Amino acid sequence: MKKRILSGLLAFCLVFGSAAALPEGVFETSTTITASAEVNTATSGTCGENLTWTLNDGLLTISGTGRMTNYKYNESPFLNRTDIQTITIKNGVENIGNYAFKGCTNLVSITMPNSVGTIGHYALMECKKLMELTIPSNVTYIGEYAFESCITLTSVVIPDKVMHIGDCAFRGCINLVDITIPSKASIIGGNAFAATKWLEKKREENPLVVVNDILIDAQTYEGILNIPDTIIDIAANAFYTNEKLTGVTIPSSIEEIRDSAFKGCKGLTSITIPDSVRWIDDNAFRNCENLQTITLSSNLEQIGKYCFAYCTKLTKVIVPDSVTYIGDGAFSYCKNLTSVTLSNSIINIDYLTFNGCSNLKSVTIPENVTKIEDGAFEDCTNLTSVNVPSSVKTIGKDSFDKECTIICEKGSAAETYAKGNGNEIIYSEPDYLYKELDDGTVQIIEYTGKIAELTIPSKLPKAQKKVTSIGPSAFFTNTRLKSVTIPNGVTSIDTYAFCNCSNLTSVNIPNSVTSIGVSAFGNCPSLTSITIPSDVTSIASCTFSLCTSLKSITIPSNVTNIDSSAFSDCTSLKSVTIPSSVTSIGSVAFGYTSGGKVDDFTIKALKGTAAEQYATDNGFAFEALAELKITKQPTNVTVAKAGDTASFSVTSTGNGLKYEWYVKDPGGNWTKTGATSNKYSVSITAARNGRQVFCKVIDSSGAFVKSNIVTAKYVEKFAITKQPTNVVVTKAGNTASFSVTATGVGLKYEWYIKDIGGSWTKVGSTSNKYSVALKDARNGRQVFCKVIDSTGAFLKSDIVTATIKGTVVITKQPTNVTVSKAGNTASFTVTALGSNLKYEWYIKDPGGKWTKTGATSNKYSVSVTAARNGRQVFCKVIDSSTKNFAKSNTVTAKIK
Repeated sequence: MKKRILSGLLAFCLVFGSAAALPEGVFETSTTITASAEVNTATSGTCGENLTWTLNDGLLTISGTGRMTNYKYNESPFLNRTDIQTITIKNGVENIGNYAFKGCTNLVSITMPNSVGTIGHYALMECKKLMELTIPSNVTYIGEYAFESCITLTSVVIPDKVMHIGDCAFRGCINLVDITIPSKASIIGGNAFAATKWLEKKREENPLVVVNDILIDAQTYEGILNIPDTIIDIAANAFYTNEKLTGVTIPSSIEEIRDSAFKGCKGLTSITIPDSVRWIDDNAFRNCENLQTITLSSNLEQIGKYCFAYCTKLTKVIVPDSVTYIGDGAFSYCKNLTSVTLSNSIINIDYLTFNGCSNLKSVTIPENVTKIEDGAFEDCTNLTSVNVPSSVKTIGKDSFDKECTIICEKGSAAETYAKGNGNEIIYSEPDYLYKELDDGTVQIIEYTGKIAELTIPSKLPKAQKKVTSIGPSAFFTNTRLKSVTIPNGVTSIDTYAFCNCSNLTSVNIPNSVTSIGVSAFGNCPSLTSITIPSDVTSIASCTFSLCTSLKSITIPSNVTNIDSSAFSDCTSLKSVTIPSSVTSIGSVAFGYTSGGKVDDFTIKALKGTAAEQYATDNGFAFEALAELKITKQPTNVTVAKAGDTASFSVTSTGNGLKYEWYVKDPGGNWTKTGATSNKYSVSITAARNGRQVFCKVIDSSGAFVKSNIVTAKYVEKFAITKQPTNVVVTKAGNTASFSVTATGVGLKYEWYIKDIGGSWTKVGSTSNKYSVALKDARNGRQVFCKVIDSTGAFLKSDIVTATIKGTVVITKQPTNVTVSKAGNTASFTVTALGSNLKYEWYIKDPGGKWTKTGATSNKYSVSVTAARNGRQVFCKVIDSSTKNFAKSNTVTAKIK
């Protein structure tokens, strides 16, 4: 079958090349084209490169050798001429051109030679008096509308070589009762014989009109149709607008379903396209508004333009991977379509493909797609999100609804589209979907990886931005996940984040978390214990409900509110210690299952708290706790000399108290020591001088209090232990900051500055720090600090400098030199600040020109002869960029 189609198409291409396309809507109404030009009265002319014509007394004669012009709509010299009665075309003419004799309403006969091989579109349309027609034996192609509305034709013999009969070729030839069609005609266009007596007679004989195994008409068939397997092709418009057809079985002999074959068949509710079908052409099932299900051929290669448009009851489409092309508007306005599986072989999603599919909720765009054209998913108002792969390089305007969230990689065409059209963006990278937050951090939206024991990175690899939030349902129903470590820096775990993770046994939540949302860990039946971070102030409803293996829980002392059902159906949890900070507890927050109260459930808390009231209101056992508090704080300790021991202690009340001591040395971080009693001692070495100390006191419920922070030190020698350093700022106006660290008793600080060319001046800063906005005028500012102890003794720090990056600053200029006699050496020096400086010295003797010397250091020397007496000198100081430099003052060497 395909070979026959290809041969027909080949003939079409060879003969017509770029023939005009069929106008949109040509099958809906009769096509009548009226020329707007004035009536032509010419009697001779040309109609091809080597063809001439003459008109004499109603007889039109065309002579010459070659092809006749394929005219456009109103260009033919014979168009609508009523003075042509007969036409004689001489041998040598190879074709009848498009629109050639259209509307010659008084034409009675035409004689064509065997040299003619094609008859073009609209060639003899509306020649209403044409009674005699002999189509030459060598014709292979009859174009669209070629003889439409030739109402006096009664019979026609189509020669054996004709392979292609175009759409509507003989439509409206109402008296045509006898047609002979050759066996080679493998393409018969839609409505080719519509409104002819021949077709009416064929319908009376059989509602299926079949020619050459091609089903060309079944518009009167009623009910369910089993197309015979002798039919190898369904012609265009074969079932067009047949509303009485309620079902059809397409045999495996069919390879192609042509244009508009089932268009408007409103009685069809389902269709199965057999695996033999490789092409479904334009409009094939358009307006089948009751079509609910389609099963497409697994060998299908093409779905034509508007093929299933306006199939308003169609709910689901699976496009097989064999499909490489889906035409414009193929599924447009399928308003009940909810899901689409696209072929992995397509590379374009064409213009308006799913436009107006207002109930479409999900679609997966294959990795091979490179282009999404204008309006492809426009007005898909229920398509709330779509994942656009990085393979897509071009996205047309209005491709997605503005409320559709675009899921894409950073730097992709989809990101550019989303930003340009105001769509929300969710970014994708391996294992994660994430959203960028306004503060420059990211929220994990979904985990797409497969790791069971997961450590969430503090920065996503591609985003390189800090993770601060676990988004709603990010790990929802992840049954693979067994353990998870959340990175420090995450501040919130949103609603349903880990809900229904049935195999999750442990979660490490950092102290940075301050918020845990509703049902965040709901229905995690394998979770045995959890520690809620100390800065969480509220436990939301159902946060840990249905955690049936949860045996212990530590509620931190900052929590003030526990919402309803927070720990409901935690059947293994038999008691809970609630801190006094909790002032509100919702209904069935603890001690309840779906079957009622848990037997022997105990509330442990201080008397007079909301926890005691909850126990009383719900009939639970109550165990009163001693109040956790520090009654005596540790104090600062000063020892006489390095190596002496400093001892600290804390006194407190509470139940089952434990103690943790923490220390921090100067320049270090807080570290937990090994001390576990209410006392801590340490030898104060030089490295530990100024050690800070505090104690964390923890009761049996896990609640804790922290002591005051105190210090251990010995009296130190008066000394500067850390000098200020040079500062380079990135641009003028930025702040340069200096600091000095010193040891001693009763220290005071005085800062002094000197700008280039200025004098030392004391500034107002009296701390061990000094800052200044480094303007151009202050570039190269020198700074030092004078440190004074309680006795009045003082120390001066190193002199340091503040400069602006990318500048060269000369801090000491060369000076004039006078030598005592000719031949003595004059030496010059320049001092400058900058990056990897280079030096160029220039000289000019009296009456001479400036010349660069070979000196490359910050010094230059010369023997001052008589010829050099009065030599001028300057230095050009250049930094590593070679773009930034400064010139010194010009100075002179002379003999006394």
